Amino acid sequence: MEDVATLQEDHALLLKVSLPLLRSRNAGVVLAVAALHHYAGPRDRAVQGRVGRSLVRIMRGHREVTYVVLTNIVEFAKRVPEMFRKYLKDFFIAVRPPDSSTAVQEAEPCPVHLPLGWLHPLPA
Repeated sequence: MEDVATLQEDHALLLKVSLPLLRSRNAGVVLAVAALHHYAGPRDRAVQGRVGRSLVRIMRGHREVTYVVLTNIVEFAKRVPEMFRKYLKDFFIAVRPPDSSTAVQEAEPCPVHLPLGWLHPLPA
């Protein structure tokens, strides 16, 4: 893409002042800034690293947010895969039961015959 020196003054200013917004708690703001730098910014490794780190950070939110962020990460990684190489371990799935099932497992085991007794055939 274009070199930073060849950008117009207002374009370079927009890219420069949008970088602090990557620290926002709002996932929409971070995604908008990431998209701005991805599509309208020069390929600067330092900026790409900050964008990648911010996207990985907001990925740890609600499931809906995680889905939207992951779909955007896939699109960004198709064009610039080195943006996320440093954070590869963050994409692994932890093999552990969810917290709610852990509490159920710690409770006394339920006899098997009680739940199965409820499954008797209904009269015709």
